[in-house]
Amino acid sequence: MPIARHTEQGLDLEGAPTLLVARAPLEDAAGAIQASTSPAHWSLLYATSDAIDDTLSTALRSAGHTTSSTTLQALRHDMSKLAAPAGGGQHIAHHVVFVAPDQPLSADADGAEVMHAQRQTTLALAQLVRDLAVASNEMRPQLWIVTRGGAPVATPFVDAASLRPEQGALWGLVRVLANEHPELSCRLIDVCATQADAGALLARELLASDGEEEVLLTPRGRYVTRMLPTSNAALRDIAAEPLRARNEAAVLGFASPGSLRNLEWFPLPQSELAADEVEIEPAATGLNFRDVMYAMGLLSDEAVENGFAGATVGMELSGRVVRVGRDVQRFAAGDAVLGFAPASFASRVRTKAEAIAHKPARLTFEEAATVPTTFFTAYYALCELARLRRGERVLVHGAAGGVGIAAIQLARHLGAEVFATAGSREKREFVRLLGADHVLDSRSLAFADQIRERTQGAGIDIVLNSLAGEAMVRSIDTLRPFGRFLELGKRDFYENSRIGLRPFRNNISYFGIDADQLMSALPGLTARLFEDVMRLFADGVLHPLPYRAFPAERVEEAFRHMQQARQIGKILVTYPAGTPSPARSAQASATLRLDPAAAYLIVGGTGGLGFASARWMMSRGARHLVLASRSGSLAPELAEETARWRASNGTEVRTVACDVTDAAALDALLADLAQRGTPLKGVLHSAMAIDDGLVRNLDDERFAAVLAPKVAGAWNLHRSTRDLALDFFVLYSSATTFLGNPGQSSYVAANSFLEALIAQRRAAGLPGTCMAWGPLDDVGFLARNAETREALQARIGGVSISSAEAMAALERALVAMHAGEAVVRLDWHALALGMPAARAHRYTELQTRGSHEPAPQGSVQMREQIAAMAFDDAQRLVEETLQAQIARILHMSPEKIETGRSILDMGMDSLMGMELGMAVEERFEVKLSIMTMAEGATVHSLAQRIVESIQTHDEAAEPNGAAAQMAAQVAAVAAQHALDVGANALADVADALSAQSSATEPV
Repeated sequence: MPIARHTEQGLDLEGAPTLLVARAPLEDAAGAIQASTSPAHWSLLYATSDAIDDTLSTALRSAGHTTSSTTLQALRHDMSKLAAPAGGGQHIAHHVVFVAPDQPLSADADGAEVMHAQRQTTLALAQLVRDLAVASNEMRPQLWIVTRGGAPVATPFVDAASLRPEQGALWGLVRVLANEHPELSCRLIDVCATQADAGALLARELLASDGEEEVLLTPRGRYVTRMLPTSNAALRDIAAEPLRARNEAAVLGFASPGSLRNLEWFPLPQSELAADEVEIEPAATGLNFRDVMYAMGLLSDEAVENGFAGATVGMELSGRVVRVGRDVQRFAAGDAVLGFAPASFASRVRTKAEAIAHKPARLTFEEAATVPTTFFTAYYALCELARLRRGERVLVHGAAGGVGIAAIQLARHLGAEVFATAGSREKREFVRLLGADHVLDSRSLAFADQIRERTQGAGIDIVLNSLAGEAMVRSIDTLRPFGRFLELGKRDFYENSRIGLRPFRNNISYFGIDADQLMSALPGLTARLFEDVMRLFADGVLHPLPYRAFPAERVEEAFRHMQQARQIGKILVTYPAGTPSPARSAQASATLRLDPAAAYLIVGGTGGLGFASARWMMSRGARHLVLASRSGSLAPELAEETARWRASNGTEVRTVACDVTDAAALDALLADLAQRGTPLKGVLHSAMAIDDGLVRNLDDERFAAVLAPKVAGAWNLHRSTRDLALDFFVLYSSATTFLGNPGQSSYVAANSFLEALIAQRRAAGLPGTCMAWGPLDDVGFLARNAETREALQARIGGVSISSAEAMAALERALVAMHAGEAVVRLDWHALALGMPAARAHRYTELQTRGSHEPAPQGSVQMREQIAAMAFDDAQRLVEETLQAQIARILHMSPEKIETGRSILDMGMDSLMGMELGMAVEERFEVKLSIMTMAEGATVHSLAQRIVESIQTHDEAAEPNGAAAQMAAQVAAVAAQHALDVGANALADVADALSAQSSATEPV
C-alpha cells in the first residue's frame, strides 16, 4: 500500500496506506441503469449460490443485455456454461464476472480454515484464467473479479464485520494477472459485504465503467485506489485513518483562547441522538471570521453563548447524513446535505433537522459548503430585513469576502445598483469584475464623499456593513431617508461603541445581524429563509463562491489565512483522510521507545530481516525478545551478538522452535510467555516462503507452500493475540504486491492477504501495520540469492535498500500509527517496459513522476531544433513537452492534459504557474509571465507563443503600463484560488481582466 516521493535515485516509495479518492457519490451509482446501445452477454460465475444473483441479473437484463449464471462447482463439470450465445453472425461482447463468496469466517477460525477458504476461491480463479486464456481472440471475454469486503486497503467508515480479509489474496492474484494476461483486461470491484442494493450497484459499475481497474463500492460512496507521491515530512501528516478504538471521533477546539497555536483536535464525546436531530459526517466545513475571533479570544462568552453554534468552533458544513432521530422525516442516512451545525469541525456533527437542506445535485460538497452562512446572511439581510427593491442603491462593504460576493449576486438579481468596497487593489478589481457598478476603497474614509459625489448627494438606500469605528459612522451618513443600515460586525456591539442618533431622524432603520442567534431563536424562520436560498440555487440564479480548501491536518493554516484577510471568497476545511487523531501531533514528533519490562515476539526472527528487526528493537529499549522460527536456532555469529546485548544492557533473547501455521503450537508458546509474567506488547511477523511461477502453472501444493507462513501464520497470530493489549502488530510484505510482479502470483497473493488483514484489524480498533519492502541488499532472501535480486532489480530499476533504511521506515510508521508503508527504489520507465499494468489508473501519480515525459534536452539544442522545424511539427513537439511538465506539476497523467483546455481549469495556481514558467525558461529560454498563465491560456496557445518566439527570435516582453501591472497582480490573486474553485469563476475573472489590458501581451 505505497505512497511515492521523487528522489535522486528514482522513485523512493515510502508509502502510507493507499489513498482512496471518491469518484462518484453513492446516489449516482445507484441511479437508474440506462438501456445499452451495444448489448453484451454477461456470464456470472459465483463461488457459491449467492443472493446477489437475482438483482444483478435483473439489472443487466433490464439494460438490454443477456446473462447466464453458474457456480464454480457446476463449472467444473461443464465449461460450456461460460460460453456466450451465438450472435447471429455478429460479434457480441462477452464479459465474465467472478463473484467471491459472501461467507464470513468464524471468529474462532484458525489458520488452516483461512487457508482452505483462500485456496478454494483463488485457485478456482487461476483455473478459470487458464481456460479463458486458450480461447481465440474473438471469443476471449473481459474478466471482472468481485470481492465482498476483501480489498487490501483501509476502506473509510466500513466496520470490521463487513471485511473479508481471506478474499484479499484475490486482489494480489488479479494484479499479477493484469501483467501476465493483459488480454483479459481484468477489473477488480469490491462490494461492501453489508452494502444495500449490492446487485444494482454492481450492475451500474459493470455497465458504466470508466476504465478504473480497482473500484470499491461502500456505504459512503465509490472509491478508486491511487498511489500518492509524498515526502518524508508529509508522511506523518497523511497517516492512515487512526485506530478506531483510540479515536472514535475528534472535534476541533482549544484548551484556552488567545492564540491560533492552541487549536487542536480533541476526542469527541458520544451521546444519544435527540429525536429532532440528524448526525452528519462532514465533507467540508466553512470557516467564518466568528471562528477566528473566538479562537483568538476576541469574542466573549456573551457573544457566542446565545447562538446556535454556542461556545464551539464551526457553524456550517456539507456532508452526508449518518443517522436521524426518530421524529425526523425529511432526511435519511446517506442523504447529501448542507446547512448549519455547532462544532462543525469534527468527525461527526449533530444538528437540528430544520437547520439543514438537501444539497443541490449540481453542487460539489466543497461548493455546497460555501453557501450556508454567506448566502443565508446576505438573503436575510437584504431580502427579509431591508426588503431590497429594484432600482435601489446598495453599499456592500468587504465585498470580496464570502457574504460580500453573495450580496452582490443577490443585489444584481434584484435589480439594484451596487456600490462595493474592498481593502486591496487586487480585490477591488476582482469585485468590479463580479459586476459591482461602483468599487471603492474600504481602507480609506474617502468612500463616503465619493458616494455622495456619484449619487449627486442623494446617497445610498441600503448599507451592508462590516466596518468598525469611524468607517461605520461614515457609512450611516451616506444613507438617504428611509435607508436601512445592516450591521454584520461584532466588535462595536461588544465594545458598546456609541453613535450619534442625528442620522436616524430621517426614518433610517438599523439592524444588528447575527445569523447564529437567529438560528437559535427563530428556527422556523431560519428554515423558511434557507429554503428560499436553496430554490435560487436550484433555479441557477445563485452560484457558489470561489474558495480555498485546506485539509483538516492544516486547520491552523486555514485560520491564519482568514486572520490575515488573504482570501477571496470562502475558506473551507475538508476531510480527505478524516479528522486527525487527537494524539497525532505528540506521536509524530516522538521517538519510539519500547517498554523494557515487556516482551516482544518476532516470528522469523532467527535470521535475515527478522533478526535485524530484533536488533532495532533492542536499540529502542526492548529487553525481552522472543525469536521464533521453525528451527528455533541462531547462526553462531548471531548467537554471539545476542550474548553481547545481554552483557552490555541486560537484553534477554529467547529462541524458540515454533511453526506459527500450527495454531496449537502458537497458543502453547503464548501460554508459556504469559506464565513467565512478562506481558507481550508487540508482535512482528517476518516469516516467508517463495516459489515463483506463472499463474498458468499454479497448483494447490505450490500455492499452499507459499501461503502457509504468511496467511496461516499471520491469521493465527491475529487470532491468538487480539485480546491482548498490544502496542503494535507488524506484518512484513513486499513491494511486489502493489506492482503485481509477474511470475510471483502465490507470493503476491499471500502478501495481499496481509494487507487486507491489517485493514480489518484497524477497522476493529486493533493495532496493525504492514510494511512492504523492496529488494534488501544486506539481509534476507534476496541478499542470499543474488541472481533473484538482480532479476527483480532489472525489472523495477533503481537500487536496493538497506536494513537500516527499512528499520527507519518502520519506526516512522509505528510512531505515526500508519496502516502501512512501502519502501522501494525503482525506475518507473524500466518498470513500465516489463509490466503492462504499469499504465493502470492507480499508478497515475507515479507515472507523472517517472520517465514518461520526453527526455530533457539542453535549451540551446531544443531551440535550434525548434527553429529548424516546420511550424506545425515544432508546435506538436512543444505541446508534448508542456503536457509532460504540466502533468508533473499537477500529479496527473500526461494523456489527461488536454491541449485545448485552459490550464487554470486543470487546477494550476499561481505557484504552479511560476514552476511551469521556470521549466519553460529552462527548456526553451523563453519567459512566460504570470499574466500569460492566468489569462486562461491552453497548452496549444502556450506552445504557439513559444514557437513563434523562437522562430521569430523575439524576446519575451513584460507588460507595460500601470493597467497591465494591475492586471497581472489581480490575475495572480485569482490564480492562487483557481485550484479550489469548482466552477470557472476565477478563470473567467482572469479572462475578463486580461481583455481590459491594452498593454502588449508577453509570450
